[in-house]
Amino acid sequence: MVVYLLEKGTTARKAGGRLIVERKGKQVSSTPIATVERVLIGPLAQVTTQLIFALLQEKADLAFVSGKGRTAGVIETGETTLLSLFSQKRIADCAPLRLELASRLVVEKIRGQRALLLRHCKRLAGEERQAIRETSWGLRALQQKAARAGSVEELRGLEGMVARSYFPALSRL
Repeated sequence: MVVYLLEKGTTARKAGGRLIVERKGKQVSSTPIATVERVLIGPLAQVTTQLIFALLQEKADLAFVSGKGRTAGVIETGETTLLSLFSQKRIADCAPLRLELASRLVVEKIRGQRALLLRHCKRLAGEERQAIRETSWGLRALQQKAARAGSVEELRGLEGMVARSYFPALSRL
C-alpha cells in the first residue's frame, strides 16, 4: 500500500504498530505499518521519527516530494518482501480489489493536484486566480467521480479529463 501525506496540516505517527494519519487534528486513517510499502511525504506534512524508524524496519520506502510534485529525496530499502509480492498477486487476481486500489490512487493523486493549485494560486490575483480556483472545483468533481468509478477504464478516462484541466492550470502558476 502507498500512503500519501501531501496536504498541509497532515500528520502521521506510529501507534501500536499502526500508521495513524491525522488532518487538522482528526484521524482520517489507521493502517497496519506492516502493509505499507511506500510513503510519499510533502513539505507541509509532519511525520514522527518513531514512524520513520518503524517504516524502515518494515522495509517501506519513503519519498519526499516538493510542493511542485518533484522528488526531493528518497529513502529506499531496496528489498521486495514476500508479503508485498503476495499482496500484489492478490490485487492482480481480484478485479474489485484492482478497482478499489486504482480508485484510491487516482483520488489521492487528484487531491494532491488540487492542493498544489490552491496553494500556489494565492500568489495570483484577479482573473488568473479565479481561473485556477474554477479548475480546482472541476477537479474536485472529477475526484468525486473517481471515488465512485465502476471500472478501471472509467478511471483512465477521468484521469485524462483531469490531465486536460490540471496541466494548463499548472503552467499558469
